[in-house]
Amino acid sequence: KLNSCIKLCKSKWIMVIDADYLISNDLSIEILNINSNAKINGYSTDIFHYIRKTIICEKIYPSKIILFKKNYAKYKKIGHKENLKIKGKTKKLENFILHDDKKSFNRWLKSQINIANEEIKFIFSNSKNRKIKDKIRMIPILPVILIFIYYLLKLNILKYKSGGIIFLTQRLIFETILNLKVIKYYLRI
Repeated sequence: KLNSCIKLCKSKWIMVIDADYLISNDLSIEILNINSNAKINGYSTDIFHYIRKTIICEKIYPSKIILFKKNYAKYKKIGHKENLKIKGKTKKLENFILHDDKKSFNRWLKSQINIANEEIKFIFSNSKNRKIKDKIRMIPILPVILIFIYYLLKLNILKYKSGGIIFLTQRLIFETILNLKVIKYYLRI
C-alpha cells in the first residue's frame, strides 16, 4: 500500500507518521532546518509511548525513519508492519515523537487482535525475516512470562506509575492474545 502512495507523491521528500503521533515544536524546527541538499536519504527518530500524560522513555522499539527522499525508499511487509528500507545514508534526529494512542479500549482490543492475526501468519511462515523474538513467541506461555519479567525487572516499568502499569498491562494483553493464537495453531482449532 505505502509503496503505491510513494509513487503518487510529487515531492522529492516524504514524511510518514501515524495519526496518533505527537510532534514537538523542537522536532518541527529540527526538521525545518534539515539541509535538503545533504547526501542523507532518510531521517529517523525515537518514538516513545505517551500514556496518562506520562512519557515512557524506554527504547522499547527501534527508531523509525519518518522523513525520506522518495527515490531512495521502499516499504517491505514483515508481519503486521511495513518496514521502510532506504538506499544510502540515513541520520537520526535529536528530538523524538510521542505515541499517544487514544483509542477506546474496545477499539484498541480489536486492533490488537488484528495485529496478532498478522503476527501469527508471519511467525509460522517459513520467513527468513523471523527473528529470535518470533521464535520465542512460537513457544506456548513462555513469551507472556518473559514480557512480564522484562518490563517489570529489566525496564522497571512501574517507575512510570499509572502510565507504566497501563503500558505493562497492554503488552501482557497483546502477548496473551498472541499466545492463545499460537496454542490454537498447534491444536489446529
